[in-house]
Amino acid sequence: MNTTNLKLTPILLLWTSVLIFSCKNEPETEATEEMVEEIEMEMEMEEESMDTPQTVLIIDHNVANYDTWKQGFDDHSEARANAGLKEVAVMQNKDNKNDVKVVLGVTDMDMAKAFTTNPDLKNAMTSAGVQGAPTFTYWTTVRGAGLPQSSKDRAIIIHEVKDFDEWIKHYDAEGEATRNAEGMEDRVIARNVENPNLIQIVFEINDLEKAKKAINSEGKKKIMMDAGVIGQPTIKYYSITTL
Repeated sequence: MNTTNLKLTPILLLWTSVLIFSCKNEPETEATEEMVEEIEMEMEMEEESMDTPQTVLIIDHNVANYDTWKQGFDDHSEARANAGLKEVAVMQNKDNKNDVKVVLGVTDMDMAKAFTTNPDLKNAMTSAGVQGAPTFTYWTTVRGAGLPQSSKDRAIIIHEVKDFDEWIKHYDAEGEATRNAEGMEDRVIARNVENPNLIQIVFEINDLEKAKKAINSEGKKKIMMDAGVIGQPTIKYYSITTL
């Protein structure tokens, strides 16, 4: 038997406790309140753990043929596992299917860096048809939405800001509801490990045409300028092929 299936989530425990105590002939108000308080604390702790920063390694490269590359990537999975790297997603640029982005969860930074400089990786990439020099960047996730996904399309915006705290105020002031109406859902906000003011924002795209129009609008440009964005942002659109 898989005992992990027996563990109730905090919200189910809350419902269970309410049902149990409501079925008793003699109410035990004090016990009920204490139990609910404990469950609510556990729920808050679980919510906080979902927002715990996670470091990821992102590899960007161009390949000669995606299918050939993917086979080589899969064949190299043991080496990634031995380096403590966990596959998060593989994406293809919607405008260039051979522009591939790989997102890997990092459990040990030293091991991850040793992996990227290992000649074995270079040989594996060459054999898989990687063209040119790949880029390796490390990011700390500061916000992530673990919600059910309705689309595998993503918009990824990268830009530098003068001050992250000031930027996030403007981002939050615009509001998630506004972005939802523009065909986007918030997914990830991450900060570059080497330059924390370099921000990466990932949106799930439910309406590509509407999202592109909003992202390229003068109103969005003004919000970025007011928030302290430096220079021109990099905006690319991807489809997740492996998640």
